[in-house]
Amino acid sequence: MKRVLVVGFGNVGLHVAKFVEASDDMELSGIATRRPENVGAQTSVPVYDLNKPGIIELMEADVAILCYGSAELKKKAPDIVRRSPAPVTVDSCDDHAGVPVYYSRMDDSARAADNLSVICEGWDPGALFSAMRVFLEALFGGNYVTCYGICGGGLSMGHSDALRQIEGIRDARSYTHTRPEALRGSEVWKLTPTTLMWRENFLVLEPGVDEEVIERVIATHPYFIGFEVINHLISEEVMRNDHSNHPHNGMVWGGDESGSIELRVNWESNPAGTAKILVASARAGCRLYQEGKTGAFLPHQIPLGHFSALTEEELLHKV
Repeated sequence: MKRVLVVGFGNVGLHVAKFVEASDDMELSGIATRRPENVGAQTSVPVYDLNKPGIIELMEADVAILCYGSAELKKKAPDIVRRSPAPVTVDSCDDHAGVPVYYSRMDDSARAADNLSVICEGWDPGALFSAMRVFLEALFGGNYVTCYGICGGGLSMGHSDALRQIEGIRDARSYTHTRPEALRGSEVWKLTPTTLMWRENFLVLEPGVDEEVIERVIATHPYFIGFEVINHLISEEVMRNDHSNHPHNGMVWGGDESGSIELRVNWESNPAGTAKILVASARAGCRLYQEGKTGAFLPHQIPLGHFSALTEEELLHKV
């Protein structure tokens, strides 16, 4: 049984804890949070107060699943990897453009501590779309494309979290939409993301905030620059009533004259889908560490069978 520590107990962390407790090869060993009083009333496992100095060194486990948004991961994860007694960490950092720098920092931290970090393991970047893009590249060269919001707007947790980091924004949801007419082209892979998709944001602002300033900050933010962006200002009540669910969907598609391949996902709950992948990635990280590996690992660097709870003998019969 692998002892799993959940670090961060928001929407994703809540689902991670639930899926760990439902697994046959893992047990929930603790939860680390900045809201220990609230979380402690919901669970019987140890709860660590992240507000206390030196608490990271006390969080023992076989694997720590870091359930932060990308902005916080880039600030905190390298330090957690160096200081945590858990030899394996897993995260779902989804800043595509920032992956090379993040990988370098996490690899340095993990190797310095003789630990292992599985990084960027949501569904995109992650075990689904990132891995499929590698396969499509091998088959079709550059003839592939990734898009989101192909069947209704897809809510991006990474983009929503990026909006909430902007001073003056109290709460936010960011949806990605694919332009239907773009998908009808014969060479979709030649389109840029900014041509293929657009963003729709729903914002709750702090009282007295200048709306035009917020609009300008969003327009020049790395997550939104170059995209058509439509912002809606709403109340907290509307946010609570109309945007409490977290659906997301998307597709990776590739092809040429020989044919085509596509992988689609349609999550009713983006946090739940991400949590499922994080739990499977924790299993993969533990297996890599048991093999003597250290450093940071991206989705394409991990054998597919490592994610499964089945034994190698059982997997042989699934081929």
